[in-house]
Amino acid sequence: MSDYTILNCPSCGAQLRITADLDRVTCQNCNNGFVVNRLAGGIALDPFAKEMKPAASVSLNHAEQAVQRLKGEISQLEKDISRIKSRDGISFYRLLWLIPIVLIPVGVAVWLIFSAVDVAVGMIAIGLAATLIISLGNIEKAKQGVVTIKNLEDELDKKRTELTKHLQIASNGK
Repeated sequence: MSDYTILNCPSCGAQLRITADLDRVTCQNCNNGFVVNRLAGGIALDPFAKEMKPAASVSLNHAEQAVQRLKGEISQLEKDISRIKSRDGISFYRLLWLIPIVLIPVGVAVWLIFSAVDVAVGMIAIGLAATLIISLGNIEKAKQGVVTIKNLEDELDKKRTELTKHLQIASNGK
């Protein structure tokens, strides 16, 4: 069990680590302070009393900070999605395909040329078994890749929506 809880900053969305002994926390990203309220097993963050800065400039500052943070997060998500989609290099699974590609034709050749049925059947059986195992592994790997890409794309959409909101706040404040 962890000794802390992760919450998002209500102002800029950065992650805040809340330990059991904290009754106040300050966001390292936007420097806003919050009172930690623990009610009915949950945690709520309430802002400190209003600072002396005008609310519009505080909002504008937070929006600009959030824009910078979100641009970096979006860029990283785009790189991760691209990297996952372009995994077309020679992999271990691709090399395993050499087993059935070689064994099945050689088994058939042994059978036809030498009439060695036992050897040929063994080679063909190993080749077919390898084909089945590799195919099942590739199917599972593909499923995981699709789920991962879908999750990353969903997160990317959320970040872009949040970025648009903060860009509007920043542009209205200028």
